[in-house]
Amino acid sequence: MSRPQRSDAREMLPRKSQGRRRRTRRRRGGLFARVFLVAGIVSALGLGAFGVWRGGFLENADGAWRDLAGEFAAAGEPVYFAEVVPAEVPAAANFFADPVFAALDLPDDRSVLNRAIHPGRTLSVEALLGVSPGTIDLDRIAAAFAEAGLVDPKKDYLVDGDRVRAGIDALGLDFTPLADLAERPGARFAIDYTQAFPPLPHLEAVLAAGGWLAIRAEAQLTAGNTPAALADLLLVRRLAEALRSEPFLESQRVRRSLLSLFAAGVGSGLEANAWTSPQLDTLAPMLAEFDLEADFARALRGERAQLNSVIDDALAGRKPEASDAVRQWLGPDTVSLRRQELRTRQVAVNRAIQNLIDETATDAAPTDDSANTPDIHPVIENLRTEAEATTAAQWELVRVELACALARCRLAGGIFPDSLAVLVPRWLDDVPDDPRTGQPVLYARESDGGYLLGGSN
Repeated sequence: MSRPQRSDAREMLPRKSQGRRRRTRRRRGGLFARVFLVAGIVSALGLGAFGVWRGGFLENADGAWRDLAGEFAAAGEPVYFAEVVPAEVPAAANFFADPVFAALDLPDDRSVLNRAIHPGRTLSVEALLGVSPGTIDLDRIAAAFAEAGLVDPKKDYLVDGDRVRAGIDALGLDFTPLADLAERPGARFAIDYTQAFPPLPHLEAVLAAGGWLAIRAEAQLTAGNTPAALADLLLVRRLAEALRSEPFLESQRVRRSLLSLFAAGVGSGLEANAWTSPQLDTLAPMLAEFDLEADFARALRGERAQLNSVIDDALAGRKPEASDAVRQWLGPDTVSLRRQELRTRQVAVNRAIQNLIDETATDAAPTDDSANTPDIHPVIENLRTEAEATTAAQWELVRVELACALARCRLAGGIFPDSLAVLVPRWLDDVPDDPRTGQPVLYARESDGGYLLGGSN
């Protein structure tokens, strides 16, 4: 009897195994179903999140920028770099369209501009001018020339100006090619305006040439050669004017430096009573035409427009790399910023620059809304310092303009006027205010026949 039972047990084993296999399949089928269900839910959530991101977060990130760009456009403010690119200038009228500027790409070229940058003898015009280019120390420059072996210290020169002129001649700095180009009315350097923040190789050469010309003009004045001094100063002014339309902060810095040298040279001639009436008639309208604060505001617009073009190109995938200039504005972490963070900083920079432009135009109190943006605020503060330097340079131009008008008045009538108002309209179209305060310039005639001219309180 036991054997059949054992036999029945053996016969039941396959049935139990089959049941276990069926239960395993059911469990596996339920597990797969749950996995597919979870995957579906995750996919649905992912697609939903992507839709919210595309329609929500990106919309919020780009929306504030689009609103601001529209606000600028409605106000006539340039938004992108293409809007600030200066017009083309025909070669025949272009100050920069000459081989002397093309030679800047040749490091071994010894044309006048490359020679001005690298005169040799361990000299540089920046060192000769010193930290304050508004005052040219001919004695120090003459000593530097003697040390460099350019002039004989034992030779009996009448004045230091003679030594300086001899040293410049020994360096072979002949600026006649630039004087010839000065007759051309327009100027546009061969800058690659298809890219924002392009290289500006001409600025160093223009500044160096202007420095040498200013030094030589001062030397000519002390030697009594006012026609030569005037010619050199007019060429300094032409170099400055050649940069006027360039929408770059660095270009306007160089222009400001050149015009400071021009004003200093004219002022030296006025202090020495060296200029003749016709020479003053030539200089007077030039001194009245400069508005460095407007030039600075134009350069700020150019800087902002370049930044906006680079950011939009980066977000569109055309130029994903961030230049040093962009990192300076937006911070060193620019390349790792998310789209929303990048747009937020872009809006903050644009508003901060516009505030600075408005302050420059109206002398309003600072309204910097970037103070809570650490990556931006120091840059704006640096620009405010530069704006102050621009205003100081404008004051020097105004002061020399008024001194020129006073000198013309004295040459015509023998004495200085009782007030600046007397200069209008013969010697001035109107009396300019002190650009630092917006208040009238202080003027008083002294008992000895001279006058005092100073800034307002």
